[in-house]
Amino acid sequence: MRLALGVLLVVAPFGVVAAEEKSESDAKRIEGTWVIESATDDGKEDDTLKGVRITFKGDGKLALQFPDKEKWRGTYKLDSSKTPKAIDLGVVILDFLITREGLYALEKDTLTVCQPVERNAKRPAKIDGAAGSRYWLWKLKRAK
Repeated sequence: MRLALGVLLVVAPFGVVAAEEKSESDAKRIEGTWVIESATDDGKEDDTLKGVRITFKGDGKLALQFPDKEKWRGTYKLDSSKTPKAIDLGVVILDFLITREGLYALEKDTLTVCQPVERNAKRPAKIDGAAGSRYWLWKLKRAK
């Protein structure tokens, strides 16, 4: 009995840590800097966004930095309770906030974002960047 209790006391704290890591919210996990590794625009490769760094801040703000050092600012809002998970991304252009309703998937150090090409289009029903979809599809990796 003592041996079983001793094993439980030694193993239990590690199980709690693993459960806490798994339950960490997407809002916390997305914080930090990500780099766009690939992007498609309606199914066609779009190299203009490759290498763009997006920093998600804890206050719902984001910063974009292009490889040529141009910087933009914006906002984001996550809704991880929906299936698929929803993200609203806004970028400030000429003092106007332009927001698109999209979807996201967050797995370890990979973030996938799908959003409509047209500004006032509805949120996609699924993550899809195929030709004819009229969606942008970005694959991002956490910056090191």
